[in-house]
Amino acid sequence: MNWLKNKLKWAIAGKELNQLQRLKTDLQTYRQWLAEFPELAFALDHLAKMNSISTITFDDVDGMDISKLREHLRKLRLSNLERKALSDVAEERRRQVEVEGFTHENDDKYDCCELSLAAGCYAMFTSAYPEGDPCEYWIWDKKWWKPSEDRRKNCIKAAALLIAEIERIDRTITKKGRTA
Repeated sequence: MNWLKNKLKWAIAGKELNQLQRLKTDLQTYRQWLAEFPELAFALDHLAKMNSISTITFDDVDGMDISKLREHLRKLRLSNLERKALSDVAEERRRQVEVEGFTHENDDKYDCCELSLAAGCYAMFTSAYPEGDPCEYWIWDKKWWKPSEDRRKNCIKAAALLIAEIERIDRTITKKGRTA
């Protein structure tokens, strides 16, 4: 009888050891995967803390298993250069609002493509208008014309102005329920 008890004990222990080894391997795989996507790891940790969850598991949700999700995130991930460009444009847009005072309310006054035209002026500055004066499409006072010798900075200003125009259009659609 003792022999049977020992055999069962070792059989159960063996299965538990196999399961622990599999879990250890899965944990290492998830850690490697999360290291590849630090923003996701941070978000999941924050979500777990907010919901008092000790661990988050990934199950097959709508046909997307962990490997499909990983590939999807890889496709969406921006390169460092793309991230830098978007960050610089967002920072310029913030500067336009906070430093220059070009708020949403101010932008909403320009409903005849003025913001788009201003963006075009900055985008063309170094090639089409190298002398320093704004082109004929610049509708504001010359004191607001502040191009840079750096083409990239001018493109960032242009992109930020286009974002202001897109935001204005979106606000108009929301308010009126139609396209601007």
